[in-house]
Amino acid sequence: MRLAPLIPVVILGAILFQGMKGLREKAASLMGFGGRVKAQKQLTFIRQRVERRGEAQLLSTLDSFEQQKWIKRWVPDPDGKKRDMSLDPWGTPIRIEFLNQKLTVTSAGKDKVYKTSDDIKESVMMD
Repeated sequence: MRLAPLIPVVILGAILFQGMKGLREKAASLMGFGGRVKAQKQLTFIRQRVERRGEAQLLSTLDSFEQQKWIKRWVPDPDGKKRDMSLDPWGTPIRIEFLNQKLTVTSAGKDKVYKTSDDIKESVMMD
């Protein structure tokens, strides 16, 4: 069996697996998962910012409007596109909760309704 014809396929597979910048996101978008991928990436970024600033407990006491103001002020768009990071890809405000030392950042998902099966969450236990 000749392996030479398989080399381009293996190389392409490795590139896809490692992910050239944005390639996985583009593939997900074409398959209808683009919003979910963007939301997960956004939630992870927001969670990391909250952790770094050490303000999880404070943020959990704020209402949604005040949380949005905090996110707008302290969470820049990592892609430099100046989008509003306080809103998920579907335009719904991101929620931040801190309960029992667990920080959770939530998107309502495509249906724009919280506490449904399509919600997207990013959580971490805090010290």
